[in-house]
Amino acid sequence: MGLWRLYSTHKIKRRTIRRHKDFPEHNKLRYEIKRQAAVSLVDEATRNGHKIIFCDEVNFTKTTAQRLDFTPAGKPTKIKESDMYVPYVSVIASMSAEDGIELLEFRDSAIDEVDFEVFLEKLRKKNPEGAISLFMDNLRVHTTQRVKAAYERL
Repeated sequence: MGLWRLYSTHKIKRRTIRRHKDFPEHNKLRYEIKRQAAVSLVDEATRNGHKIIFCDEVNFTKTTAQRLDFTPAGKPTKIKESDMYVPYVSVIASMSAEDGIELLEFRDSAIDEVDFEVFLEKLRKKNPEGAISLFMDNLRVHTTQRVKAAYERL
């Protein structure tokens, strides 16, 4: 008896695995210090009257699509090959409490420093008045000299 038939007989379905975060003790303190520092930066920006904007990027490639999946009999999951073989789709987004999604852009390649600088300029045009505090991760693009100069300029 094959594994698939055994699963089917016992009504076992493929399900998402839920991961349980279990931080080692030595990492808990380090994480808490960084979390408190981030919270204090947000609090300080709020006290100073800055608009707080969160920004992040995500990349999708053909490897993002799942290769195998359990489906009902006679109804296989279908994906168009033309959708599978795109080299890259990158999304860069920013959001704030006041306006929700501030700016959302799609690219056919990875976000580089030029793309990010243009994104920052569009974000400033959308928010021409007042100070902005931008919170993001430590992606290399966010820390280049060119982008740091754009932070100061905008």
